[in-house]
Amino acid sequence: MLWFVNLSWSLLLPALFLFTGFSAKIRTWVQRLGKKWFFVIAIYFAILAVTNWIDPLFNDFGPMKDQALEAKILTLAEKAGIIGSRVYEVNKSVDTETVNAYVTGFLGTKRIVLWDTILAKLDENELLFVIGHEMGIMF
Repeated sequence: MLWFVNLSWSLLLPALFLFTGFSAKIRTWVQRLGKKWFFVIAIYFAILAVTNWIDPLFNDFGPMKDQALEAKILTLAEKAGIIGSRVYEVNKSVDTETVNAYVTGFLGTKRIVLWDTILAKLDENELLFVIGHEMGIMF
């Protein structure tokens, strides 16, 4: 059930931004603060990112149980230029059997997330391949 709520929110939020005019209001407000286009874009995406952090409300995040795997994931993250990230394990097996891993965050909030379902179904090499893909590493 929580998986469905999280999915619905992740689809609904961008639609609300676009179709309610909120996106344009944010742009206009930020343009009043600064005239430089890069400033407008940075602030706009910061606001969008804040509205997305609510991810922990729908998921039970915890530290990685396998410290050796976490170290290998952080080594991959460093190669991908994802510095200062944290690795989390999410208890999703209570909601679904689907596997998932993703990288998300902005500035100091970067996180690498692996669902417990993917940890249970894939071996270490497969996991590193999947998370490397999520980081944009070409193998």
